[in-house]
Amino acid sequence: MVYSIQEENPWIKILDSLFSEVPILGMFTGYVFNPVYLVSDTSGRVVMRLEKTPSFLSRIFTIKQMDKLDEQEQGQILLSLMMLLLLERNRG
Repeated sequence: MVYSIQEENPWIKILDSLFSEVPILGMFTGYVFNPVYLVSDTSGRVVMRLEKTPSFLSRIFTIKQMDKLDEQEQGQILLSLMMLLLLERNRG
């Protein structure tokens, strides 16, 4: 089965990158702008949700399983989400 990962609201990333460049406001973007990623299957059904919890200094993410998956599918999706988070962290 093939899954896709998309941001729930792409404007969050744009606003986060814009406000993070402002010296004092940039400190608060981690608390205000929290990205949410949705993992959906080929029929468009959301099977997992990854969201950043609001925090000033740390980056804590929560993964919620929305639909039943077998262990192999679940492992593949979790590895994909970890790769996504590592790439996003390197990007800034």
